[in-house]
Amino acid sequence: MDHTPVPPVNRVPLRGPLLRLLLAALLCLASVAATPPPAGRPNILFIMSDDHAAQSMSCYGSQIARTPQLDRLATAGMRFTHCFAVNSICTPSRATILTGKYSHLNGVPVFNRFDGRQSHVAKLLREAGYQTGMIGKWHLFSDPTGFDYWNVLPGQGDYDDPVMIENGVTNHLKGYVTDLITDLSIDFLKRRDPTRPFLLFTHHKATHRPWKPDAAHATLYEEVLVPEPPTFQDSHVGRSAAAAEATMRIERDLTPTDLKEAPPEGLSEAGHKRWNYQRYIKDYLRCAASLDDNVGRLLDYLDQTGLATNTIVIYTSDQGFFLGEHGWFDKRFMYEESIRMPLLVRYPGRIPPRTVNSNMVLNVDFAPTFLEVAGLRPPADMQGRSLWPMLRGEVPRDWRESMYYRYYHYPGDHAVQPHYGVRTRTHKLIYFEELNTWELYDLQHDPLEMENRAEDPAYAPVRRRLESELARLRKELKDEVVRSPRLTLMAGGGKALPPTNAVAVSLNGPFGLNQDAAGNSYIVEMPGNRVVKVDPQQRVTVVAGDGIKGEAGDGGPGVGARLNAPHSIALSGDGTLYIADSWNNRIRALDTTTGILRGVAGTGAAGFSGDGGAALQASFNGLYGIALDEEGKRLFLTDLENRRIRVVDLRSGVVQTVAGDGSRGVPRDGTPAVKAPLVDPRAVAVDVAGNIYILERGGNALRVVDRSGVIRTVVGTGAPGGEEAGEEARSARLRGPKDLWVDLDGSVLIADTDNHMVRRYDPRTRRVTRVAGTGRAGADGIDGPPEVCELNQPHGVWVNPRSGEIFISDSSNHRVLKLSRVPPATRQARVQEGAPDRPRVPQLR
Repeated sequence: MDHTPVPPVNRVPLRGPLLRLLLAALLCLASVAATPPPAGRPNILFIMSDDHAAQSMSCYGSQIARTPQLDRLATAGMRFTHCFAVNSICTPSRATILTGKYSHLNGVPVFNRFDGRQSHVAKLLREAGYQTGMIGKWHLFSDPTGFDYWNVLPGQGDYDDPVMIENGVTNHLKGYVTDLITDLSIDFLKRRDPTRPFLLFTHHKATHRPWKPDAAHATLYEEVLVPEPPTFQDSHVGRSAAAAEATMRIERDLTPTDLKEAPPEGLSEAGHKRWNYQRYIKDYLRCAASLDDNVGRLLDYLDQTGLATNTIVIYTSDQGFFLGEHGWFDKRFMYEESIRMPLLVRYPGRIPPRTVNSNMVLNVDFAPTFLEVAGLRPPADMQGRSLWPMLRGEVPRDWRESMYYRYYHYPGDHAVQPHYGVRTRTHKLIYFEELNTWELYDLQHDPLEMENRAEDPAYAPVRRRLESELARLRKELKDEVVRSPRLTLMAGGGKALPPTNAVAVSLNGPFGLNQDAAGNSYIVEMPGNRVVKVDPQQRVTVVAGDGIKGEAGDGGPGVGARLNAPHSIALSGDGTLYIADSWNNRIRALDTTTGILRGVAGTGAAGFSGDGGAALQASFNGLYGIALDEEGKRLFLTDLENRRIRVVDLRSGVVQTVAGDGSRGVPRDGTPAVKAPLVDPRAVAVDVAGNIYILERGGNALRVVDRSGVIRTVVGTGAPGGEEAGEEARSARLRGPKDLWVDLDGSVLIADTDNHMVRRYDPRTRRVTRVAGTGRAGADGIDGPPEVCELNQPHGVWVNPRSGEIFISDSSNHRVLKLSRVPPATRQARVQEGAPDRPRVPQLR
């Protein structure tokens, strides 16, 4: 079948009165020349905006915003009042719309790269003879597939003078993005093959944050006081902790970029919130006004060229948006304003004008609808249902009475807890999975969702019915309760300096990490010469080091001290945080209660001395890795340049060598550890039985010293190399490994740094398997399965002994990741190296 692409389009936008007169004349000529597609094969124009809330459109009842062109669509066709997103966030919604599948099956639960090899609606229509185009915001982190012509914004794109990528070629355009996307769409329609029906996706950036109106609408609503929504002052009392934790409050979370000017001095807290609201909502509505104008331009073109009679026009947004409701901006939560999408459909002669449809429809329904409109049967694996019968005025008897929603992105940009739930015509039940809390709303008596009835005895029968329906939907949609492991962002990747939020913070090369029983995480920044804390509310503060390389501060506050390339940390049960101050050749300890820093081992001079004496008087040379034993009484150290493992008895303060004789070499299996050479011991860990694991960076090997003091190699040939599936441990190849941790089941996690992976050694099977990473350096795949998430030189790995979650310092990506495991790893009896007869529940620190 001929899939001749549309020629490159004219990128010069039409502006000015004379050019508009010229365009009108050309449109009149085009109306004569337009050739309709074959009978029964309508054109499909799919216009989608970003974050355009239904409540901001006059056809949906807005008393302030005027959207005459969208009203024009609603008047000429069908307006849906209950259209919902099944995962209210940009990229997942777009993937759902393309594939007709929920996030857990289309591979895009959060900001993942869309796998364009999978089947989707544009591919299927193209194969059926449609000429396909995609213009505007794509936001799926991969090149579009299935389109004869595409011209898309990279990522979010810019409002002014945007960069656009046209069939793989990057171009810099001049103008306002909403106008340009419309210009390009009209040019596509002009240059299309008139003998073929078309599918055109016109996807706008507006009304996405940061809101930047064009000059024509810059002063719109200037003299208007936009009314605050009824729930503007919601205190969030009675809701789960997720509401308080979310960082999308109008009074505190809008940025100077959003507001564009400082508030007047002297405002009260309430006045400041109201001022912020007026600033952001007016710019939002101004962006929407430009959007409305440009919808009108497209409709005019269809009318004037005669294409309107055989073109079905669909207008929607990728999800809803909070416009001050509950005191918020943004989306994500399963509350009405976030999940409700506008949906307007016009098809002259087929859809009666001024029709209002209140049935429950979803964005997962769009793809099967487009296919059935074109006369194609939707594939069996599409999970949505076609709206075509309803558009013709026929509501199927078995149409859905409930919907399933699931949000995954946490911590995420606005720290909204992951949750899932069910909505019926009358009620809504939401479960926040990591908080283990429920919310239930009676939508008939409480449409604004202000009264959480989850624990109200009067609603117990309702809750039971909703829980049953939720379980049914999860089973039907193949999203069962047991989840696959996923790797999520815990901290870093942002640009802000502490104090700030975990996902906004800029981490400078995170290395070692740990967490206390209260949920406070500690992260070493080796190049940053400091240690930061992330508390359970995701707030990041500095606890040790002022960021300047040096050696100072013992006896004083840790935040004012000087460190020199700290590499790792160990945390005792009493709250003492031990820091390997590596290039100062010292171990230092921070009292996490008082914040005071003190010395534990090392004089600061590089050398080797002090065995059998006080650790504070001993010399070391390159203290990189440290680890506490099971009882927290002995601190093991990798004295790298001295090629030894040494241990400090924290009760007596005495230091002693337990492995390595100071010479460089590969130890022979069965040799007493203190008489054996080592290559370059980089990290150390101790299991519950007292076996000492030693990871050698240049030696590319994992070795173990058992309780009898004998050393042997358990992983690695010594030669650097990559991964082979199902590797026998001694034949496996590591490449510059830097850290390790003993997992809850006794296996050993290895940060295989220069292979860009975390791997697992299982002493029971004596095999090595991959835990996370693809084997190539990169940053893609967050919030997906760990084996498809790219890492870049991970230098730290740690296991939470309570939840079994694995934390990874993805060092060259300057972030810390968390690998969830469902069901969580249990504290099972371990098979120990050299101690198979000693099963015991570990108490890791």
